[in-house]
Order: sequence, then C-alpha cells, then structure tokens
Amino acid sequence: IEEEKAERLNIERLRQQFNGSISVFRENFLVSCLNGLLDNESIAQKQKEFGFLEQVNFRLILFEIHESPLTIELTNRSLLLIAEKDIAFEKIEGIEEPILFFYGDYLVWLSMKATDNQILQLTNDICATMASLNSLTLAGISQRHVTFSELKNMCLEAQSALDFSSHLDQQLSFAMLAEDIPHQNMLTFLNVSKVESRKLENLLKYGD
Repeated sequence: IEEEKAERLNIERLRQQFNGSISVFRENFLVSCLNGLLDNESIAQKQKEFGFLEQVNFRLILFEIHESPLTIELTNRSLLLIAEKDIAFEKIEGIEEPILFFYGDYLVWLSMKATDNQILQLTNDICATMASLNSLTLAGISQRHVTFSELKNMCLEAQSALDFSSHLDQQLSFAMLAEDIPHQNMLTFLNVSKVESRKLENLLKYGD
C-alpha cells in the first residue's frame, strides 16, 4: 500500500511538473513544426496533448527588429526582443490567448481567433510602439492555414511578406499580408543557407 501510494504521489508530482512547464513544451512543439521535424500523426497527438484546438484556422506573424539606434536603457538586442514580446502580449491578450515565442531573431505570433482586420491593426500597433522606442520593427503575415503541418510553409510566406514590408510607408503601416505580395508564386527556394537566400532574394527584388 505504501509503495502504491508513493508511486501515485510520484506520478502526481510529474504531472504537476508537466503542467508547470507546458508553455515550454508547446513552444518546442511549434518550433519543431516550423522546422518540419514532425509527421502528421505526431503533430495530431501533440496538438491535443498541449491543449490546442483540433480544428484551427490561423495566421503566422513574424516580427523582425531592424538595425537602428536604440534607447540607452535597451542597448542589448536580447532585451529589446523581450520588450517586443511584452508589448505584443499586452496588446493581443484583449483579443485572444497570446501565442508568442522566439524563432531565431524573429518574434512569432500565432493568431488563432483574431480577424484579419484585428491582426493587421494589432501588428501595426506593436510595430508602432516599438518605433516609439527608436527601433524599427517590421512584420510579415502569412496566409490562413488549417493544420500545424503547414507551419513551415506559413513561415516562408511570412518571411516573403516581411521582405516586401520594407517598401511600405512606415508612418502608416509596418506589416504586409502574404497574399498582397506581387508575383509571390514565382518565388523559388535555393539550396543555400537562409541568410544567403534572403540576401539573394533582396537583391533580386530591390537591386539596381
């Protein structure tokens, strides 16, 4: 009886630890999806395990901080990223549960409930607030998708939109929707690093 009791207590302790760390597990799951590391069966299992709805219709938003003079208090880029996440959380939580995490130098927002108009407005508000900190932040918004297995493609769509967002009038708008990109179907993916690929794409789009 004592052994069974001890085993149950141990299981309960592990469950409490899991619940306390579920945000970390969810983030790892989403990053794995972004990297294309999970098959559809694993995605479906973890989607349920981590409390995501079975039926989803969502967009992925990428925020990127561009090089610019920073305030004295935020001379560290990592601190600026944390400030960006805090600002985004405060603005999004009134509309939906904020699903925010870092992916390399990007801040990623998965919007599960917000309408397209709300997403565009919130995204521009976040970038405008960052601009008030003397930090130019631009954003790219993917098309809508209905499965987590599409996250990798959604990230590519958002990156392409982010590249074009640098042409916007940043007094009014900082973000661009993937479906508004001209000739987006002509994009090709090269067998080079992401950094090299982005540089080449930028040269092709904006080079003289």
